[in-house]
Amino acid sequence: MAVAVIDTGVLIGMADIDDEHHDIAMEIVRGIDQGTLPTARVTNYLTSSRA
Repeated sequence: MAVAVIDTGVLIGMADIDDEHHDIAMEIVRGIDQGTLPTARVTNYLTSSRA
């Protein structure tokens, strides 16, 4: 079974109806839920812009 790592931006875009990427985020989440896209894993990896 394929597994895809998705960024939390997909989840935020799905939840925020005013987000410019809301529609595509909804399509991604629906595809995961319906099984037409791979199982998803959300990463908790964080980066810092500090030098």
